[in-house]
Amino acid sequence: MPIFSSDSEDEVAPSSKLFSRERSVHTLLGGGQGILSLETLPFLYERYEKEVDYLVGKVYRRMRKIYRKFDSKVLDKIPRGPMNGKKAK
Repeated sequence: MPIFSSDSEDEVAPSSKLFSRERSVHTLLGGGQGILSLETLPFLYERYEKEVDYLVGKVYRRMRKIYRKFDSKVLDKIPRGPMNGKKAK
């Protein structure tokens, strides 16, 4: 829908090409979720620091385990070609 009305529907105003979205600027910028997170996450971390650290550690250990499994089953099986006399840096 063009911003400016025109005589024909095929002719579109230049500003409507630039701003063709039919959503508000607030929605386009994340709906305020980023600002809300920036303000509340430090407070929540300070309050629940032990629980957060425990859960992050648990996720970190699980991700390391998954990566090691992926490394041994997939990445180690990729053949490596000769280095052509060049040293690896």
